[in-house]
Amino acid sequence: MEFINHHSDFKVLVEVKSRSLTMYPFEFTFFTTKGGETVVAKYDGSSFSGCSKVDDNHIIVPFDNHQLSTGRLKCRQETFIPDSDYPDGVKNEVTEIAFDIELVCGPSSTVDPISAVISQTILKPVKGADYFTPEDVEEFTDKIGRLLLADASYMQSVANKIASNQSFIDDVATSIVAMETFANAITNKLAASSQFASSVAPIVESQATPTIISELKANETFIVAVANKVADKLN
Repeated sequence: MEFINHHSDFKVLVEVKSRSLTMYPFEFTFFTTKGGETVVAKYDGSSFSGCSKVDDNHIIVPFDNHQLSTGRLKCRQETFIPDSDYPDGVKNEVTEIAFDIELVCGPSSTVDPISAVISQTILKPVKGADYFTPEDVEEFTDKIGRLLLADASYMQSVANKIASNQSFIDDVATSIVAMETFANAITNKLAASSQFASSVAPIVESQATPTIISELKANETFIVAVANKVADKLN
């Protein structure tokens, strides 16, 4: 795979193996897998546009101020073959090729011009896993690899952030432990109070007078309210 910075001008030496370039008119539309702008090279039967002929099987395509986005470089090849069986007298034959050229944000890693081949071995229609070409699989694998690297970078940044906040995490943990200690102390105090109340209750009951009993009943609502409040706090 050749890499080119997507802001750079570059040239591609295109080889057409299947036939002579001037056998039929053609139009080559170059684009990247991310879409966007295109570059067109064509032959109308008498002259070339957007490219220059080298010989019967090679043309040079200049990508000048092309504005192509990043991604793998692909070509849509449309050939116009005379055929009287069609109403317009022309059979439009379209194929797509994925080159081993990728436009990237980083530095270029290739020389100018780059060689690329167009032949009758084309990308098949996508109808299932069996129809993917090796180029499709390579492109997909490359994308997955880049995503994994990006995720690894993100995960590392998260780990660094956690490490930088370790003191805060330690403080929180200490506070939780302190709160647990306080809760345990409250629980123990309540248990001790319960034991005290249990021991006092028989004495109060044995010494109760009608006056004390009526006083307790008068304050029953208050006592229940306090009990409910304590229960809420415990829950």
